[in-house]
Amino acid sequence: SFTVKRKLGSGGFSTVWLCEQANMNRSVAIKIGIYNEDLRSAIMDEMALLNCIRNADASDPHRDKVVQLLEHFTHSSGTTRDHMCFVFEPLESDLFDLMRRSNHTGIGVEKVKTVIRSVLEGLNFLHIKCQIIHMDIKPENILVTMDSDKVKQVKIADLGNGCYTYHHFMDQIQTREYKSPEVMILGDYNSNADIWSTACMAFECAIGGYLFQPIEGTDEKGKPYTLEADHLAKITIRLGPIPCDVYKTGKHWDKYFNE
Repeated sequence: SFTVKRKLGSGGFSTVWLCEQANMNRSVAIKIGIYNEDLRSAIMDEMALLNCIRNADASDPHRDKVVQLLEHFTHSSGTTRDHMCFVFEPLESDLFDLMRRSNHTGIGVEKVKTVIRSVLEGLNFLHIKCQIIHMDIKPENILVTMDSDKVKQVKIADLGNGCYTYHHFMDQIQTREYKSPEVMILGDYNSNADIWSTACMAFECAIGGYLFQPIEGTDEKGKPYTLEADHLAKITIRLGPIPCDVYKTGKHWDKYFNE
């Protein structure tokens, strides 16, 4: 049995609670999602990914950089809806909290190096040993434990948007500011999409602001442009032209590029 202590956070389809598990004498984080027919497939996909991680190479030195599923169960709330509950090891806070405490002016170079190194090690485990792409790397999904002013532990969390390297579940993924070009144009994405997001996050940790923050608007001729068009333009201005062999894999490449 579990005793709820406090709410840790929430998303579009789930809420996370800090709980005590009396029979195991331990604290856990329980992610409670709505379990209905519309979400059933996505929840079952996430469960499969989490079980894949749990069963992956136990000797890998970087598996502890990814949050581990301890158990799962279905809970009925007394309504027509059941809730799938995932039980995880708890961590104190996420990277966004750490950035907020620094007033979004940067968390310091040493903390950035520690966090990003751990994230990349965790992604290496996911990509190579689990054949999983996270697809939503951002500060809110990086859990951080601090020891005074030093980063003690870092773990990648929330596989809700994840997929396999060999089987993608959907095209519209990744949070806007961390979205890779190939995802924007509905191209052939792979695990490099996570590395792109990590690089955007590293900049944000160091500087305190987004590397790319696209907006909708109109050009000098009054013609409207989309978030994707502005995002791709900002990437091109900062990093140079996107290679042809990248953008031509996209279903929508001709909306943003000419020959």
